[in-house]
Amino acid sequence: MIRDSNYKKYFDFAVEQKWVIALWQRRKVGHEAAKAEIIQARGHTNSYLQEVCRVERLEEELRTKAEQEEHRKMLALRSLPFRVIAVVDLWKRQYSADPNVGLIGKEPRFKFLVLHGPSCFGKTQYAKSLWGDEKTLLVQCQQVVAPDIRNFTRSVHKCIIFDECRSKTVVQNKALFQANSDGVLLGQSACNEHAYWKYLYGIALVVCCNDWMEGIKPGSEEEHWLVANAIVYDVQTKLWMEPVDNGPDGELAL
Repeated sequence: MIRDSNYKKYFDFAVEQKWVIALWQRRKVGHEAAKAEIIQARGHTNSYLQEVCRVERLEEELRTKAEQEEHRKMLALRSLPFRVIAVVDLWKRQYSADPNVGLIGKEPRFKFLVLHGPSCFGKTQYAKSLWGDEKTLLVQCQQVVAPDIRNFTRSVHKCIIFDECRSKTVVQNKALFQANSDGVLLGQSACNEHAYWKYLYGIALVVCCNDWMEGIKPGSEEEHWLVANAIVYDVQTKLWMEPVDNGPDGELAL
């Protein structure tokens, strides 16, 4: 039961911040109201505000992830199958868990795949289809010096896509793209406070771009290294299979 009173909170009686947190935990007040009450109540304001803000941010991330997953499901229902590309299938076989097929434990490192071609030809979506969304980490590389792969989790991801990644970026990060059994230290600086180590051996690396070899001098050491370490597929047509009218009955066939 709620009753009116002439006593004013904060002035005629103190409001314990833990009371506000208890109401907030039981969803009796929202994030914004809880933050306002915590500030006015005074006390251990910083710690309580940090907790509310942290939960607010994490809940928003959960809502966004759920929305993203729903959109992916909707798009999957409308997506067309991708073309079979022999050179890509052959490249992918080296990562097979079958010891009679795969090269893990046999070769010290693997060549990365480059999908080079115009925008809107499905390069990124095709690359994601090779191992599936859940097992693929997409890294945006436009205008970056060093790709950020802090979100890579070896137990989850089997493939990393470096989207809009320039040749210069690749040669400036050779240790990353060689992905050998030594692992790679990234994010290095003068004091290395933000450095992190990742183990990428046996993880498929895919570069998607529309300007491969741009800025690379012909005959240079950089060109020789890229040629020796990359499998390049020149995308000249859309990578998905267009539906074809199968006749007067209106059925579609691929």
